[in-house]
Amino acid sequence: MARISTYANASPVTLSDMVIGTSVGATPANATKNFLVSDLLALFDAQFSLQEVLDTGNTATQNLTLTGTLGVTGEITHSGGYSYGGGQFTMAATGNMVLGGTLTCNSSISLTGTVKDYNDTLGTDGKILVSNASGEVTWQDNAGAYKSVNNLDVAISSYELTLSDANGVVVSTNASPVTIDIPSNTSTAFPIGTRITIIQEGSGQVTVQGLPGATLNASGGKKKSASLWAVMDLVKTRENLWYIYGERVF
Repeated sequence: MARISTYANASPVTLSDMVIGTSVGATPANATKNFLVSDLLALFDAQFSLQEVLDTGNTATQNLTLTGTLGVTGEITHSGGYSYGGGQFTMAATGNMVLGGTLTCNSSISLTGTVKDYNDTLGTDGKILVSNASGEVTWQDNAGAYKSVNNLDVAISSYELTLSDANGVVVSTNASPVTIDIPSNTSTAFPIGTRITIIQEGSGQVTVQGLPGATLNASGGKKKSASLWAVMDLVKTRENLWYIYGERVF
């Protein structure tokens, strides 16, 4: 027979236990009635949501402790600090973590997936992440990595250097004169220390010049390839300052 009243020494309490209650709307008024514990549970479930409980009962001096799994299908908005004491934080492979602020790591970060830069671009072989003054990182060429040769089309008479030419070789095969332009750092941010080799492989003389904002220094003002098979080298020493050396003429 079920208990008609549940006291502190009646443990554990089951859903089939009964407690003494008062039916306010009964006849006669306030008649005593037995309630199943399951009835009381259903009453609370129907009247209160987790959000209502958090809104009314969770203050700065109270904590919400979860020992099981919290399943959320919508969004969670958190405006304060988040302290993660231990265990493992796992996110599905198809999920995204978007940070609008600073990520501080006092330990190590282990990455088993891919990494994108500030422009949402994946890196390729030999690329490294380089930061600008604003802390925005982009994939750029590693100064010590092997670089392939950029053979310019024979019809090209003017060519502007790109990041893909950094620490590589640019070969001109045109029979007519060719001009190679160095862009400003604002246009193309070559890392300081970048070196580029230029070879005249055609009969057309190669002239190197800096575009507005980029300065090219050359001893004796010599910025043109000396002859067929001439080799010249460029090196960037400051944000918008380059030097040229090698087989050159005025």
